[in-house]
This record gives sequence, structure tokens and C-alpha cells, in this order.
Amino acid sequence: MFNTTAAQNQAHRNDLGWIKVGRSEYMRGDGVTIRKHERIAQFWLILLPSGEQAAMPKMVAPGEFYSALPAAGHSLTDAKYHAENVTADAPAYAPVKR
Repeated sequence: MFNTTAAQNQAHRNDLGWIKVGRSEYMRGDGVTIRKHERIAQFWLILLPSGEQAAMPKMVAPGEFYSALPAAGHSLTDAKYHAENVTADAPAYAPVKR
């Protein structure tokens, strides 16, 4: 269902907003990084320049975030979509204490 096509791969290579900085890792000019999860296949993390995982942005209200949800995507395309609303000064993900 979420298989990557050759056209999607080419579109990611041509996306000038993101540069490939390592295996399964892309960085934007402001330091925000998208990296494939180490153990969960087809899961991409959105990281702040500090290396912390960003909080998930609320897609209906720009500048607002769900602090208890990590910013991530089920595919590289989905992660890039969510990362559009993540800036270098966005809040970090804060797991809920139990």
C-alpha cells in the first residue's frame, strides 16, 4: 500500500529543500533533519538541530504543537509534509511521565 515508486525516489532526489547527509537521512538548511528509525521499518523521525526529536505539529494551527506526540511520518514523503511546520526553534518531544 505504501510502496515507493521510482518516480517518488526521483522526486526526493530532486527536492532541493532537503539534502541527503547520510544513509536514510536528510537535512534542511535550518538544521531540521529527517532520519529513518533504527528499528521500525518505514518510520521516519523529525529531529531538531540539537538532535532532539521534535514535537508533532498541529496541522490546523500553524505554530502549535502536540508536545506528547513525536514528530514522525510513515514514509519519507509524509515526514517531509509534517516537517514543513517544524522549525529550528520548535519544541522538543516530551514523553508523558507515567
